[in-house]
Amino acid sequence: MTLKKIMWLGVLPVFAMTACTSLDDNSEWRDDSRDIKFTSYISGTAHRAAGTNWDNGDRVGIFMTNHGAGLASATGAQGNLTAATADDALAFPESGAAQDFVAYYPYQTVSGTTVAVNVTDQTSPAALDLLYADNAQNITSGTVNLGFDHQLAQVVLNITADATIPTTAGLSVQAANVLTQGTFDLSDGTLTATTSSTGTVTFNTNENGTQATAILL
Repeated sequence: MTLKKIMWLGVLPVFAMTACTSLDDNSEWRDDSRDIKFTSYISGTAHRAAGTNWDNGDRVGIFMTNHGAGLASATGAQGNLTAATADDALAFPESGAAQDFVAYYPYQTVSGTTVAVNVTDQTSPAALDLLYADNAQNITSGTVNLGFDHQLAQVVLNITADATIPTTAGLSVQAANVLTQGTFDLSDGTLTATTSSTGTVTFNTNENGTQATAILL
Protein backbone atom coordinates (compact mmCIF):
# COMPACT_ATOMS: atom_id res chain seq x y z
CA MET A 1 0.00 0.00 0.00
CA THR A 2 1.52 3.32 -1.00
CA LEU A 3 1.94 6.00 1.61
CA LYS A 4 -0.47 8.44 -0.03
CA LYS A 5 -3.36 6.01 -0.21
CA ILE A 6 -6.18 6.68 2.24
CA MET A 7 -6.31 4.04 4.95
CA TRP A 8 -8.92 3.01 7.47
CA LEU A 9 -7.42 2.10 10.80
CA GLY A 10 -8.76 -1.04 12.42
CA VAL A 11 -9.06 -0.39 16.15
CA LEU A 12 -10.61 -1.73 19.29
CA PRO A 13 -14.43 -1.72 19.28
CA VAL A 14 -14.53 0.84 22.11
CA PHE A 15 -14.07 3.54 19.48
CA ALA A 16 -17.15 2.57 17.48
CA MET A 17 -19.78 5.30 17.73
CA THR A 18 -22.79 3.05 18.34
CA ALA A 19 -25.75 3.22 20.68
CA CYS A 20 -29.06 1.51 21.14
CA THR A 21 -32.04 3.52 19.97
CA SER A 22 -35.47 3.68 21.59
CA LEU A 23 -36.96 1.67 18.75
CA ASP A 24 -38.69 -1.58 19.65
CA ASP A 25 -36.38 -3.61 17.44
CA ASN A 26 -33.31 -2.33 19.39
CA SER A 27 -31.58 -1.54 16.11
CA GLU A 28 -28.28 0.33 16.26
CA TRP A 29 -27.16 3.53 14.59
CA ARG A 30 -23.75 5.08 14.03
CA ASP A 31 -22.57 8.41 12.67
CA ASP A 32 -19.99 7.04 10.25
CA SER A 33 -19.41 10.53 8.88
CA ARG A 34 -17.12 11.05 11.89
CA ASP A 35 -14.99 7.97 11.17
CA ILE A 36 -11.35 8.96 10.79
CA LYS A 37 -9.43 8.37 7.58
CA PHE A 38 -5.65 8.29 7.77
CA THR A 39 -2.99 9.12 5.21
CA SER A 40 0.71 8.95 5.94
CA TYR A 41 4.19 9.71 4.69
CA ILE A 42 7.71 8.83 5.82
CA SER A 43 10.28 11.63 5.90
CA GLY A 44 13.96 11.25 5.05
CA THR A 45 15.85 8.34 3.58
CA ALA A 46 13.92 5.09 3.41
CA HIS A 47 15.36 2.48 5.78
CA ARG A 48 12.60 -0.03 5.42
CA ALA A 49 13.00 -3.12 3.28
CA ALA A 50 10.02 -2.00 1.21
CA GLY A 51 11.48 1.45 0.55
CA THR A 52 8.82 4.15 0.57
CA ASN A 53 5.85 1.77 0.62
CA TRP A 54 4.11 0.11 3.52
CA ASP A 55 4.01 -3.66 3.32
CA ASN A 56 0.71 -5.51 3.38
CA GLY A 57 -0.01 -6.38 7.00
CA ASP A 58 2.14 -3.64 8.54
CA ARG A 59 0.76 -2.59 11.93
CA VAL A 60 1.11 0.73 13.71
CA GLY A 61 0.11 1.94 17.15
CA ILE A 62 -1.96 5.14 17.36
CA PHE A 63 -2.91 7.21 20.40
CA MET A 64 -5.78 9.70 20.29
CA THR A 65 -6.31 12.28 23.03
CA ASN A 66 -7.97 15.64 23.60
CA HIS A 67 -5.79 18.43 22.26
CA GLY A 68 -3.05 19.39 24.70
CA ALA A 69 -4.00 16.74 27.28
CA GLY A 70 -0.78 14.75 26.87
CA LEU A 71 -0.16 11.13 26.01
CA ALA A 72 -0.72 9.88 29.55
CA SER A 73 -4.45 10.56 29.12
CA ALA A 74 -4.67 9.16 25.61
CA THR A 75 -6.56 6.13 24.45
CA GLY A 76 -4.42 3.68 22.52
CA ALA A 77 -5.30 1.49 19.58
CA GLN A 78 -3.59 -0.94 17.30
CA GLY A 79 -4.47 -1.23 13.67
CA ASN A 80 -3.61 -2.69 10.31
CA LEU A 81 -2.86 -0.40 7.37
CA THR A 82 -5.63 -2.13 5.47
CA ALA A 83 -9.37 -1.65 5.31
CA ALA A 84 -11.22 -2.36 8.53
CA THR A 85 -14.92 -2.94 9.10
CA ALA A 86 -16.98 0.21 9.55
CA ASP A 87 -18.00 -0.76 13.07
CA ASP A 88 -14.35 -0.81 14.16
CA ALA A 89 -13.39 2.58 12.77
CA LEU A 90 -11.80 5.20 15.01
CA ALA A 91 -14.10 8.22 15.22
CA PHE A 92 -13.95 11.86 16.25
CA PRO A 93 -15.94 12.59 19.42
CA GLU A 94 -19.47 13.87 18.93
CA SER A 95 -18.62 16.84 21.16
CA GLY A 96 -16.37 18.20 18.42
CA ALA A 97 -13.39 18.47 20.81
CA ALA A 98 -10.05 18.85 19.02
CA GLN A 99 -7.85 15.76 19.05
CA ASP A 100 -4.10 15.04 18.99
CA PHE A 101 -2.64 11.89 17.46
CA VAL A 102 0.65 10.10 18.16
CA ALA A 103 1.62 7.07 16.09
CA TYR A 104 4.54 4.68 15.91
CA TYR A 105 5.78 1.72 13.88
CA PRO A 106 6.32 -1.18 14.28
CA TYR A 107 3.41 -1.87 16.61
CA GLN A 108 4.24 -3.36 20.01
CA THR A 109 2.91 -3.22 23.53
CA VAL A 110 3.59 0.10 25.26
CA SER A 111 4.88 0.25 28.83
CA GLY A 112 3.54 3.52 30.20
CA THR A 113 4.46 5.82 27.33
CA THR A 114 7.58 3.98 26.14
CA VAL A 115 8.33 1.26 23.63
CA ALA A 116 11.32 -1.06 23.75
CA VAL A 117 14.10 -0.85 21.16
CA ASN A 118 16.42 -3.77 20.39
CA VAL A 119 18.61 -3.89 17.26
CA THR A 120 20.51 -7.08 18.08
CA ASP A 121 18.75 -9.19 15.43
CA GLN A 122 19.03 -7.58 11.98
CA THR A 123 17.30 -10.34 10.00
CA SER A 124 14.15 -8.21 9.50
CA PRO A 125 15.28 -4.60 8.93
CA ALA A 126 11.76 -3.28 8.36
CA ALA A 127 10.75 -4.47 11.82
CA LEU A 128 13.66 -2.53 13.37
CA ASP A 129 13.05 0.79 11.61
CA LEU A 130 11.38 2.74 14.40
CA LEU A 131 9.05 5.41 12.97
CA TYR A 132 7.31 8.13 14.97
CA ALA A 133 4.59 10.62 14.09
CA ASP A 134 3.39 13.47 16.31
CA ASN A 135 2.53 16.08 13.68
CA ALA A 136 -1.27 15.57 13.72
CA GLN A 137 -2.42 18.02 16.40
CA ASN A 138 -5.57 20.02 17.17
CA ILE A 139 -7.75 18.22 14.63
CA THR A 140 -11.54 18.22 14.79
CA SER A 141 -12.51 16.58 11.50
CA GLY A 142 -11.30 15.46 8.10
CA THR A 143 -8.43 13.21 7.10
CA VAL A 144 -5.55 12.80 9.55
CA ASN A 145 -2.18 12.87 7.76
CA LEU A 146 0.46 11.14 9.88
CA GLY A 147 4.04 12.23 9.14
CA PHE A 148 6.49 9.54 10.26
CA ASP A 149 10.16 10.25 10.98
CA HIS A 150 12.97 7.71 11.41
CA GLN A 151 14.29 7.49 14.96
CA LEU A 152 17.26 5.15 14.40
CA ALA A 153 20.30 5.32 12.10
CA GLN A 154 20.90 3.20 9.04
CA VAL A 155 24.55 2.40 8.37
CA VAL A 156 25.39 1.45 4.77
CA LEU A 157 28.86 0.17 3.86
CA ASN A 158 29.77 0.11 0.16
CA ILE A 159 32.63 -2.34 -0.24
CA THR A 160 35.15 -2.72 -3.05
CA ALA A 161 37.97 -5.22 -3.42
CA ASP A 162 41.55 -4.25 -4.22
CA ALA A 163 44.26 -6.18 -6.04
CA THR A 164 45.00 -8.34 -2.99
CA ILE A 165 41.42 -9.60 -2.63
CA PRO A 166 40.02 -11.66 -5.51
CA THR A 167 36.39 -11.33 -4.40
CA THR A 168 34.27 -10.01 -1.55
CA ALA A 169 31.58 -12.68 -2.06
CA GLY A 170 30.72 -14.35 1.25
CA LEU A 171 31.97 -11.41 3.27
CA SER A 172 30.66 -11.11 6.84
CA VAL A 173 30.44 -7.69 8.49
CA GLN A 174 29.94 -7.10 12.19
CA ALA A 175 29.93 -4.15 14.55
CA ALA A 176 31.31 -5.08 17.96
CA ASN A 177 30.62 -3.47 21.34
CA VAL A 178 27.75 -1.30 20.09
CA LEU A 179 24.67 -0.25 22.05
CA THR A 180 21.87 -2.65 21.15
CA GLN A 181 18.90 -1.79 23.41
CA GLY A 182 17.00 1.21 24.66
CA THR A 183 13.59 2.82 25.03
CA PHE A 184 11.66 5.38 23.05
CA ASP A 185 9.27 7.73 24.86
CA LEU A 186 6.19 8.40 22.74
CA SER A 187 5.20 11.38 24.88
CA ASP A 188 8.17 13.51 23.84
CA GLY A 189 10.03 11.59 21.13
CA THR A 190 13.09 10.85 23.27
CA LEU A 191 15.29 7.85 22.48
CA THR A 192 17.34 6.59 25.43
CA ALA A 193 20.01 3.93 25.01
CA THR A 194 20.56 1.36 27.74
CA THR A 195 24.27 1.87 28.34
CA SER A 196 24.66 -1.53 29.97
CA SER A 197 23.35 -3.33 26.87
CA THR A 198 26.15 -3.73 24.34
CA GLY A 199 26.85 -6.50 21.89
CA THR A 200 27.84 -7.49 18.38
CA VAL A 201 25.52 -6.66 15.50
CA THR A 202 25.82 -8.62 12.25
CA PHE A 203 25.09 -6.55 9.15
CA ASN A 204 22.94 -7.72 6.27
CA THR A 205 25.40 -8.27 3.41
CA ASN A 206 24.46 -8.86 -0.21
CA GLU A 207 25.52 -11.99 -2.08
CA ASN A 208 28.46 -10.32 -3.78
CA GLY A 209 29.71 -8.78 -0.55
CA THR A 210 29.65 -5.30 -2.04
CA GLN A 211 27.17 -3.72 0.38
CA ALA A 212 26.36 -4.27 4.04
CA THR A 213 23.59 -2.51 6.00
CA ALA A 214 22.40 -2.33 9.59
CA ILE A 215 20.02 -0.20 11.65
CA LEU A 216 21.63 1.02 14.87
CA LEU A 217 20.88 3.29 17.81
